[in-house]
Amino acid sequence: MRLPKIAQRQTTMKRHIISLFVIVVAMTGILPGSASAQTINVTNASFETGDPPAGWGPDGWTRDGGTAAGRYDAATSGQSGTDGSHWLWINPGVTVYQSTGEVIVEGTTYTLTVDVGGAFWSGQSATIRLYGSTDGIGTALGGAEASVVVAAASWEQDQTVNFTATATEAGQTLGIALEVTAPQAVFDNVRLEASIGGDTDPPILSSTDPVNGETNVLT
Repeated sequence: MRLPKIAQRQTTMKRHIISLFVIVVAMTGILPGSASAQTINVTNASFETGDPPAGWGPDGWTRDGGTAAGRYDAATSGQSGTDGSHWLWINPGVTVYQSTGEVIVEGTTYTLTVDVGGAFWSGQSATIRLYGSTDGIGTALGGAEASVVVAAASWEQDQTVNFTATATEAGQTLGIALEVTAPQAVFDNVRLEASIGGDTDPPILSSTDPVNGETNVLT
């Protein structure tokens, strides 16, 4: 049986809306209401460039509180890194940090991931932290700080901290801080990601009947 012309138009409209939705999802890979992640650039994230090993100078990083920090390679430490041929060493009392230039946006979740290791001669306790430009390198944003205990000459890979920005943190510039609370720790493969979240419920598609004004859920 043929549908009335109005019903045919409604059916065609419904199909067009669904087709448009499918095209948008195919092009973006993102469902409305879902979270999307983007990588934030970390300069010299694996400490591959800078002054000679055992001396200070990983490009893009700054040290505070002393001079006992620098770059290692296999020849100077007797161990290997996790990403590339160099990595960072820090002694107690020194903070090595980097301002990423990323402006914090309310509602965004920021995740820091770092490989943390023990020096070749001693086990360590190390700290990784996300900080903001207002409070400085010693204050964690939203509790985004973790202490990692590591055995000598070993690595604890993919150590993470994160926080979801509120209005309090929004507008600050995001930074990374690395510290040590025991003899010496090493760091490698620093990564930073932002996830822009939405509702976890699936999207609801609807159309409005052009004749009676009723809203119909598209299934």
